[in-house]
Amino acid sequence: MATLAEVKQWIAGIYQIETTDFVEGGATGVANLQAKQLADRTAYLKDLIENLDPEVTVADLAAAFVLPVSNGGTGANNAADARTNLGISALFTDSQSLTGNGYQILPGGLVIEWGSVTGIGDNVSGSVVFPAAFSQLFSLVWGDNMSGKPDSSGDLDVSNVGTTGFDYGGYYYSGNFWYIALGTI
Repeated sequence: MATLAEVKQWIAGIYQIETTDFVEGGATGVANLQAKQLADRTAYLKDLIENLDPEVTVADLAAAFVLPVSNGGTGANNAADARTNLGISALFTDSQSLTGNGYQILPGGLVIEWGSVTGIGDNVSGSVVFPAAFSQLFSLVWGDNMSGKPDSSGDLDVSNVGTTGFDYGGYYYSGNFWYIALGTI
């Protein structure tokens, strides 16, 4: 049984066998090309590891193994540069505000926003402005810990719900409420 000869080299892409290829064995046959390319890469990486200087740090290794975008890599050795090189940094810039009234932009564009209003009294109304305006609002959910006045049925009204916020009113109530909104920016 013959074995493939390994060459210590980095192959910039692995061949994909096409439906029009004739399956051919042997050292240069298309049936062995992928295995040969992967064996060459493995030999290349094995040689690098075996010949590392004991003084080399993880940061040195990260800088040495930057795979260009054209070869399927990120072209960077840190997350921020990788996002920039791949053209997706805008998805992560200002993608969150983790405060009491805040938001989180998830990959794919879904946005979760939350907040609270405190100190609502009887016949008090106001407006909530979302921390980040939505282009499309899917859902608004709220809850409260309001207490009604004796002999009354207290009411918390939410109205004029839109992509930038909503209005509220407390009648025969005092307390606080919280909201969560889902949508896209």
